[in-house]
Amino acid sequence: MVFSGREQLAVVRPVEGVLTMAMLNYDAEIRKPFDINREITKASTTPRKLCLAEELVGKWQDGRFDFSAYKDRYRQKVKQAIEAKKKGVELPIPEEEEPKVINLMDALQRSVARTGSNGRARHANNGKSKTTKRNSPTAHRRRA
Repeated sequence: MVFSGREQLAVVRPVEGVLTMAMLNYDAEIRKPFDINREITKASTTPRKLCLAEELVGKWQDGRFDFSAYKDRYRQKVKQAIEAKKKGVELPIPEEEEPKVINLMDALQRSVARTGSNGRARHANNGKSKTTKRNSPTAHRRRA
């Protein structure tokens, strides 16, 4: 079948008197267990940390997940628009916001100008880095 402008594999089968469809993956899209096992490294931990992790996970899970607690807001808006159209209500055209375009190079240059060449933030004293006796360029000469 074609879905989202792309050819997809799907299986259609009856389940409890209803036809259901499930999207399938191509072989190239499926990672093999051998490939995954190579990437996984065994974590080292202490028995105390493991006990704490198990306790935290046990407290977080309650065994119930309520799908009805989540609403598809996009679907609701589409349904509202369809109902309004059925009633002959003219829908306002939503104004499209212009995306804020950030020039990465300009942002980097401003960041470098703010921090100075040594990587530390410049202070308000005319854009110059504040130096102390300890880190001044001549400090090493005085100690010697």
